[in-house]
Amino acid sequence: SIAEARAKAEEEAAAAAAEEAAAQEKLRRDAEAEAQAREEEAARHAAEQAEQAAREQELAALAEKQRAEAAARADAKKHEVEEAEAKARRSALELRAKRAKDAEAEAARLRATRREKQAEVLASRKAGGAAAAPASSDGAAAPRAAWLQRGKPSELPSYEGWVEHVKHVTTSPEPLVTLVDVTATWCGPCRMIAPAVDAVAASNPDMAVVKIDGDKHAQLIGSFGVRGFPTFIVYCRANE
Repeated sequence: SIAEARAKAEEEAAAAAAEEAAAQEKLRRDAEAEAQAREEEAARHAAEQAEQAAREQELAALAEKQRAEAAARADAKKHEVEEAEAKARRSALELRAKRAKDAEAEAARLRATRREKQAEVLASRKAGGAAAAPASSDGAAAPRAAWLQRGKPSELPSYEGWVEHVKHVTTSPEPLVTLVDVTATWCGPCRMIAPAVDAVAASNPDMAVVKIDGDKHAQLIGSFGVRGFPTFIVYCRANE
């Protein structure tokens, strides 16, 4: 009948509407779930970025701390080096001053000795005595050795050169003074004290300053009784 057909059509329409509503609801829920998933993914990504930024900041802070510590250590080391250099300079200046003072004292002592000997010679001459050293066989003083320099140390060239010098000082009417500096090329203290020896020679041009290489003239310095370097011996004529 018409009523039944109408009822059936309405029933089918209602079922279709319900099915459509269910489909729409499913689509809505799926969209909400997808949106929530995207939000969660975005939140997770943001959290990861924040964590990465925190780690980078921590590493940067650690690197800065290490750099500051390294700079502090470098400054401390530089300060230590500067202090050591300043101390070394002070020590060198003090040593130089001491050597200069010692050299001047030695020079003054040698000058005083020379004046005393000269006074003795003059007094002896006035008294008619013979205070001079023995002359050579012909009565004349032997000449000064050609290798000797005035006002500076002179390197002994040979044993014969020493014999020549001894002959000169022992035949001279004046009480000539000789400073012997026994040294060696490998001797560090010898090199350190060399400026003081130069100063003594420069301030006493009439005094012979003879540098003897102990390695070259071992037999000669052995006769002097030398046992180490440097060794200084002062002679008036040939008397130590």
